[in-house]
Amino acid sequence: MSYSNITLLMFFILFFSITACRKSDPVEPALTYLSISKGFMAQNGQDSLLLTFSFVDGNGDIGNDAEDNIFVTDSRTNQLIASYRIPEIDENSSKNGRQGDITLILYSQCCIYPDSSSCYASTIFPVDSMSYNIQVKDKAGNLSNIISTDPVQLDCE
Repeated sequence: MSYSNITLLMFFILFFSITACRKSDPVEPALTYLSISKGFMAQNGQDSLLLTFSFVDGNGDIGNDAEDNIFVTDSRTNQLIASYRIPEIDENSSKNGRQGDITLILYSQCCIYPDSSSCYASTIFPVDSMSYNIQVKDKAGNLSNIISTDPVQLDCE
């Protein structure tokens, strides 16, 4: 083998080694919990708080005008309690991914008592505790990780 062939072979080996080890951007969105505005609320939708989280989406297809793509569940029941829509983002501006912060208004939930009843005032069980779980779905149907808020105390009286 000539010197130029060896050099060319070494270049290709180096090139393929670098590209094989290169990290690709994940296609599913990633969420990071940032904050809630308060940790105590009156039950039964009589109160609200602000929830802020950040997102990163490697391929940038996080927005969707056709359907809801932010899902909020109650940690106590895993039931869907709210859904929101991240608007569609111009695909030409998002080829290198998207990232940002989102703030949602979340309304208080009902207290749930040991006998599984709920939504009435109780002096026997004056406080209930819960958190909100959040997940995002991108246009391709990829689901993000699930994040949870700090605990929220519900005033059941």
